[in-house]
Amino acid sequence: MTISSSEPLAQRCCYMLAGVFCQNGLLYRYRRPDQGVDTDGVIAEPELLEGAPLQCPLCEGKAMLLTNKGRELLAFLEVFGRPFLRDLVDEFHEEREQH
Repeated sequence: MTISSSEPLAQRCCYMLAGVFCQNGLLYRYRRPDQGVDTDGVIAEPELLEGAPLQCPLCEGKAMLLTNKGRELLAFLEVFGRPFLRDLVDEFHEEREQH
C-alpha cells in the first residue's frame, strides 16, 4: 500500500436524497420557493426529529467519508497499529508500577 500526498484519505459527504442533504454531518432540507415564504437569504433548514437535528445516515454525523485509500489505511492501523500501541501502553504501565 502506498499513499501519496495527492491521494485524499477522506472526502466531504455528498448525501442528497429528495431535497435533503448533508451539511457538516447534519441533514438539511431545501426550502420550497413555491410556498411564497420569504427566505431571508436562507435556502435550507435543518431536518428535525422531536426538536433535535438529524445526523446524516451516510457519514454518521462526521461530514466526511473515507476513500478507498482511507479504508486501506484504517485496516492497516487496525491490524498493525493497535497491537503495537497496546503493547507500548502496557510496557509504560509496567514501568510506572515498578517505580
